[in-house]
Amino acid sequence: KLKYKENSALALNYHRVRKANFLNNFIYFFSSSKEIKNYSVSQSQFESQIKWLKSHDAKFLTLKEFLYYKKKGKFPKRSVWINFDDMDETIYENAYPILKKYKIPATGFIITGHVGEENFHNLDMISKKELKEMYKTGLWEFETHTHDLHNLSKNNKSKLMKASEATIIKDLNKSEKYLTKNFKKSQKTIAYPYGLMNDDKLPVIKKAGLKYGFSLE
Repeated sequence: KLKYKENSALALNYHRVRKANFLNNFIYFFSSSKEIKNYSVSQSQFESQIKWLKSHDAKFLTLKEFLYYKKKGKFPKRSVWINFDDMDETIYENAYPILKKYKIPATGFIITGHVGEENFHNLDMISKKELKEMYKTGLWEFETHTHDLHNLSKNNKSKLMKASEATIIKDLNKSEKYLTKNFKKSQKTIAYPYGLMNDDKLPVIKKAGLKYGFSLE
């Protein structure tokens, strides 16, 4: 049974959807990485989750719908919003075909300054061509994960949390420009890098024109 609180939505966040081969299974089993343990699944696990949700009458929301119901103050029963951070190649190769197969909407939070980059934090990032292919299905919305403020500093704080007001506004404006140019629209939201943000930076995020921010809490 799909359990839900009255007037709420289940937000499912993923970072990687990996092939279930020996190497990936080995890394998953022995890794101490919170990201790998908590926010990464195999392709077969991902499809099983989607099938289970569908069989339990989940109402899958687009980001636009999620924000509409949040503002309205009332969600439909069994609301589910699926989203992905970073948007590396594993999402295109392993998650996208499944979501397309079942016609499930999703949101991708893109590090816009690193689209198509190979070996970004040991990740191969999804290409612009692939993003546009996904967008044309009508199932995907793309939002910002910053343009180039995703790295962690020595004290485990993201560059976004440490940057000056001017740097943050410039970065987010650049990211929004990329999104509106390539995907025509944006809901003006951000997924904070590593799910982390300082309260004192929230007015700056708002000043940059963004309306909603998402963490991993």
